[in-house]
Amino acid sequence: MATCGLSAGAGAVYDAFGEALKEAGVTDAELIGTGCVGRCDLEPMAEVTRGNEPPVLYIGLDPEKARRIVREHIVGGSVVEEYTG
Repeated sequence: MATCGLSAGAGAVYDAFGEALKEAGVTDAELIGTGCVGRCDLEPMAEVTRGNEPPVLYIGLDPEKARRIVREHIVGGSVVEEYTG
């Protein structure tokens, strides 16, 4: 949610994650905006961690990709491989 991320559309992606989590009834997740990670060329990005599973970094996101990540990874448990870095 730093300048490069916001200019690439991170605000809309963040909002889509929040809406999709709410619509899916997910109550045990935290949506946290972060600052720059030094890879402007990969923005918008999101890291998803489920329980004790290794974190997954998603890159080049848009709102529809965020909704799919919620459905398939956060709720369904399957990493959306084509969006990973």
